[in-house]
Amino acid sequence: RLNIEKKRERISCPYLYPKAYEVSNDNPYSDCNIDIEELRTTADILVLSHGRQLWKNLPDEWSSKGNDILFKGLKRFLDSNSKIVIKLICCEYGGDVEHSKSLIRHLGIEDHIVWLPTLPRKDLLNIMRYVDLGVGTLSISWFAYTSLFEFLSMGVPVAHNRDDASYIEDYDEMYPMFFANSESSICEFFDGFIRHPEKYKQVGQKGKDWFEEYALNRPLEKCIKVLDR
Repeated sequence: RLNIEKKRERISCPYLYPKAYEVSNDNPYSDCNIDIEELRTTADILVLSHGRQLWKNLPDEWSSKGNDILFKGLKRFLDSNSKIVIKLICCEYGGDVEHSKSLIRHLGIEDHIVWLPTLPRKDLLNIMRYVDLGVGTLSISWFAYTSLFEFLSMGVPVAHNRDDASYIEDYDEMYPMFFANSESSICEFFDGFIRHPEKYKQVGQKGKDWFEEYALNRPLEKCIKVLDR
């Protein structure tokens, strides 16, 4: 047996290290079918939801992303804001892509959806430099997952489902976000951005600050201490 003192630490390695994805001549962007700069100039609101399309054929109760909630919420928003040009970027990723496309056609919102193939993270982070809003998992409450932390790391104000009461004892501070788990709350998320864009930008910046402190610096410090024992 090794004579090592055992202690369980409630930490994990950082989900991502943004500097590792900075673009250079040696690490260029991939070739994807979107001109993000042109899309930015034509949209009043640019939204990204790059998680898996998984809401209809579920392998288990924890896998649902609630993509259908997002599309129906977008439809509700458009019904009352027909003059607003809003574009939602999604990835052709996950088992329910075709079901999502069918629902989008049924709702009549095809012109507001931009589909991308699966992309390397560096490309997704670049797209996040241009978007106004991010949308994560809506159907089930989660505190942390990769696409959420990607939004936080880039300062994108994000809406998703988080039951604060389930996590309050584990964190002395929780990242700022917009709660959404229904069509109406997604509609309110979009509508709120129109009315208070600066507030949303502040939430995004505070989310980035939280990420750097609680999801990057503190975990790295603890990991280094464990390795130095």
